Amino acid sequence: MRHTAWLNQTKNGTPRGVPLNAGAVAVLQEQMGKHDQFCSTYQGQPKCD
Repeated sequence: MRHTAWLNQTKNGTPRGVPLNAGAVAVLQEQMGKHDQFCSTYQGQPKCD
């Protein structure tokens, strides 16, 4: 299984996929469900940038 984060907005303005290692996938899975709209939170607040 490939683990890739899809970034719709990058510095040069083009979307791209970024490969994720097992540690990164584990962190994201731990954050799932903590907020209904955003992937992760920081100190209880949505993190979207």
